[in-house]
Amino acid sequence: MKRSLLTASLLAAASLTACTDASLSQWEALGSKFQVTLYAANGVVIKQWISTGKVHAESNSDGWYFRRADTGKLERVSGTVDIEQLD
Repeated sequence: MKRSLLTASLLAAASLTACTDASLSQWEALGSKFQVTLYAANGVVIKQWISTGKVHAESNSDGWYFRRADTGKLERVSGTVDIEQLD
């Protein structure tokens, strides 16, 4: 019940402030796990990680940072990166 009330409140606020779909999706993604994939220039996967929560963009950089689900440690990556929400 609380979740549906929160969702309804967010949707109402979004409609009043003219949020884009992308902006609304950022709020809905809080607490979700993400798969982060780093690619080489030729498209080959170099490494993959699962985050414990949201993946954040580094300010003034092309990098990203997140907490790794397997170790609980902070990971910073940059380059050709794909970020996919898992749940």
